[in-house]
Amino acid sequence: MAGHDYRSRVRGALGAAGLVVSVALPAGFCAVSAVAQGGFSMGVEVGGPTGDMQAPLLTLDQERLFSETLYGQRLVSEFDRISVALAERNRVISTELAEEERSLTEQRADLPAAEFRELADAFDEKVTTLRAEQDARIRSLQRLRERERRTFSQRVLPILLELLRESNAVAILDDRALVLAVEQVDVTDEAIARIDAAIGDGKTPEDDAMEDALQQELEAVDPETDDLPDPTALSLPEPPEE
Repeated sequence: MAGHDYRSRVRGALGAAGLVVSVALPAGFCAVSAVAQGGFSMGVEVGGPTGDMQAPLLTLDQERLFSETLYGQRLVSEFDRISVALAERNRVISTELAEEERSLTEQRADLPAAEFRELADAFDEKVTTLRAEQDARIRSLQRLRERERRTFSQRVLPILLELLRESNAVAILDDRALVLAVEQVDVTDEAIARIDAAIGDGKTPEDDAMEDALQQELEAVDPETDDLPDPTALSLPEPPEE
């Protein structure tokens, strides 16, 4: 009974830890499904007709997978460049507005109250509009970054599935989610090498003009809708339809 209770506690801890890698493995490779259906425990022993087969657990550092692949590094570099450009644009706008505000303040003593109020209201409206435009650009960039991260996960998924099958493993888990296992193998380095070999920096012909298009679109973002005019020109192709 004690051994059974111990295995149950370990199994419960694994289930509560969020075992499924965020790249969304299909149900057949879902760690939680494997636990529920096959009932593997401390020895990662799968139940049923193949219950005597030892199935290792593969672990993966997802942050390293993104930051150390050529593909992930390219995306980080591109978005860092745009972030720096937006920050510089914000600095220039702030400097110009500060100068305009000083000029307006200096004119106050020489202008009729009604005329000054009209100028002040126009300045306030300008500040509000510029702030909304800049905030919209930042939000658009954040959405693009999130979309690229999802696209990255979807494009590397077939490579991870191939690695999973070749290893005769039952699941690839996020290394932060794994509590305890008798047999586990970290495949981060192998996955990085395979992704670099298969995808490289992930750039496609459609991406050749991406950087200039991204810059132009961010400058043209509509603060009312918070949408970019042509999001398909901004990054990798959309993931294939399921």
